[in-house]
Formats: sequence, structure tokens, C-alpha cells
Amino acid sequence: CGQGHDPTLRSGWRSVFAVLGLAAADRDAGVVALGHEILLRQVAAARTRGFPHAGHLMSQYVVGLSNALVGYAGCDAEATCLHTIEQLVGLCEVLARTLAEAQAEDAGAGGGGQSLELETWWPILLGISQRVGDDRINVRQKALHVLIDLIVKNFTDSEDRLQILQLIFRGILVPVLDNAEMEEEMDINIRSLLPLSFTTFVPNRHSSSTPHRSAA
Repeated sequence: CGQGHDPTLRSGWRSVFAVLGLAAADRDAGVVALGHEILLRQVAAARTRGFPHAGHLMSQYVVGLSNALVGYAGCDAEATCLHTIEQLVGLCEVLARTLAEAQAEDAGAGGGGQSLELETWWPILLGISQRVGDDRINVRQKALHVLIDLIVKNFTDSEDRLQILQLIFRGILVPVLDNAEMEEEMDINIRSLLPLSFTTFVPNRHSSSTPHRSAA
């Protein structure tokens, strides 16, 4: 549905993904399984054919799909949680390839490549980081290993990535470490690793300054 470079366009996927994300918390296991299956079909399609949109609409699609999947990474069924985290890794592979191709096409154009990169990566990394505080040891170990691997693989390969890596360190890794310390001192399990208001990375499109954090 177009290339999606017009910022006034809105993807119809946003509402669909919101509903599918809510299904992760449903009491009916059949509803959870169905919502999960629909989302996995989207991941499979992306891995085969790429994302269905580009530019602004691609960002909305990826953020919506990521946020929906993250819900299943924390659902009651441990097997579903682990499978979802693996699927998020697959989604990241497509995202990294797509962004690299977009940056190559826009080289020299001075576009907002970094803003798009942060918008799309942020909910994935944030969602996985929240699972580091899961009650289940298999889930939190999987989440921690995947989180570190994704950051190392995608954001430490050159000095050009330093600013993004600093944002990830301050906004995602530091809160994980801080809350792990708090959990040890208070002898309690803290499931949510970040403030509820810190849920989405939204760059300031009207300013050339460092992007800011905002509530969803």
C-alpha cells in the first residue's frame, strides 16, 4: 500500500496488531494460540518477502508487530515465550537487512535513517529486556542472551553506531542492571524492568537534536 514516505499516512496494521497483542493475555488458551499463530505468519512472510511497506509505514508495521509479539514473550505458556523470543530474533534479521538497504539507497541524502532505526529497534530491545525479569529462569536466561547478542551484532560494528549504542545503554541496559541490583537487595522479583511510561522510542521529527523518549 504505497511506499509510506508520507508521514500523514497511517497503517491499518496498527489496530490489527493491537488486538492480536491483547490476545496474549486472554484466559482462553485457544485465543492465545490463535493470536500467536497469526503473528508468526507475519514474521514468516517478512522473512520470505520482506516487509509490506517502506519508510514511515514500515516503521508503524514493525513497531506494531514487535509490540504484539512482545506480549507473547511474557504469556503464561513458557514454550510460547521461548518460541516468541526466537521469532523476534528472526524479525530482527529482516529489520537489520531492510534498514541497511534503505541506508544504502539514501546515502548522501541526509535523511532520518537513525531516527527510523531507533523507532523500529527500540520496542524489540525494550520488550526483550523486560523479559530478563521474568519469574521463569529459562525465559529470563533466553531473553538476556538474545538481548546482548542483538546489541553486539547490530550496534557495535563501527564508531558510527556509538550514539545509538549510548542510547541503548542508558535506556535499556542500565535499567536492567539497576533493577537486578534492587531485586537482589530487596529479595523480591521485579517483573517490569522499566517505568510504565518508558515504552516507546519516539524521535523529535522537528528537531535535529538527540531524539527524546516518550510514553506510548
